[in-house]
Amino acid sequence: MKPTTPKLALLRARWDHMAAVSGFDGLATAICEALGPSCSISLHMRRPSRSLQARFGRRVARICGLAQPAHEQCDPISTIIKPEYSHGAHLLGRLLQTHPAMVGLLLAGEEQFTNELVAAPESIRRRLGVVLHQPPSWLRLHWRTFRPLDAVKAVICLSTQQHMFLKSACAAPIIQLPHGVDLSHFRPAAGRPDGPSRLLLVGNWLRDFSTLHAAMRIAWDSDPTIELDCVVPRHARESNDLLRLAGDPRVRWHAGISADDLRTLYAAADLLFLPLIDATANNAVVEALACGLPIISSRVGGMSDYVTDTTGELCAPGDAKAHADAVLRWLAEENRRRTAAAAARRFAEQHLDWSVIAGTLLNRLGLQAAVP
Repeated sequence: MKPTTPKLALLRARWDHMAAVSGFDGLATAICEALGPSCSISLHMRRPSRSLQARFGRRVARICGLAQPAHEQCDPISTIIKPEYSHGAHLLGRLLQTHPAMVGLLLAGEEQFTNELVAAPESIRRRLGVVLHQPPSWLRLHWRTFRPLDAVKAVICLSTQQHMFLKSACAAPIIQLPHGVDLSHFRPAAGRPDGPSRLLLVGNWLRDFSTLHAAMRIAWDSDPTIELDCVVPRHARESNDLLRLAGDPRVRWHAGISADDLRTLYAAADLLFLPLIDATANNAVVEALACGLPIISSRVGGMSDYVTDTTGELCAPGDAKAHADAVLRWLAEENRRRTAAAAARRFAEQHLDWSVIAGTLLNRLGLQAAVP
């Protein structure tokens, strides 16, 4: 019997410093579950060894009926690229070339939409969905041109601000989806442990460490018992402001922790404290919402799509006093935090379920989920 040709090929991406259930790759998992095992093929793109590249190549060649494709390094339309993404784009292009009905989905389009795909025949480009995570500021800074996006099947974005920018920058259809979260793992805890007030900062990308440091100094002037947990990868600790914070014994540092340990930190905190320079969506924010943790952050980018006045507070960007004042207000109002915790989890359940998001995207891409 002739093997089933997958409907969708996903070029996936994970980052080693993230917890196993964190990040946008949850969408790929939900899509594969929705389509069924024979209707999708996933290419997991980390920096591949030669043997891993060969294994990917053999799998693609088996489906395509082709000889092993050679790896070609391509210059991207972006100024930032990694070898594993160029390799993955080559494999994806060969799949789409061989199977005219297959759709391709780039889960990290900023790095995966290489010149090889940009220069592919229109019949291939018109079957590409490109997910973009970065805010307009980052795209303006790093992308040479947005015109290649005109030819793709759809550009998928994660916030209203990003949607508006992309609509003005390219002619492709724009699909706006929320950044989801693993609701079964990130969930409210039975109760917070006793002790001093605790704040939690998670991540490093586009975090405003200068405002974090200044705001903590202001907050400590009013309440010197506040403690701060920082989950920051070791490779991202070069900031002088983090060095200044590290001199304070009220700050604890975490890196390379398990998904369970990360959830424990959310459960132990009173607030997620996340000053930002810019953002579309944010892993820490959606995880905090799922855990029922109120959020104090900055009014930048797409944050207002995820944090409302019922689940937290957004402050003027770069205003350390505004951030510190918000922290102190929320720490002083336990009932407000309790109400916000319930609202946060409710928001996550209503809007951030990966399975629902996957179904919406498949419908927009013209693909049908498997019938249970």
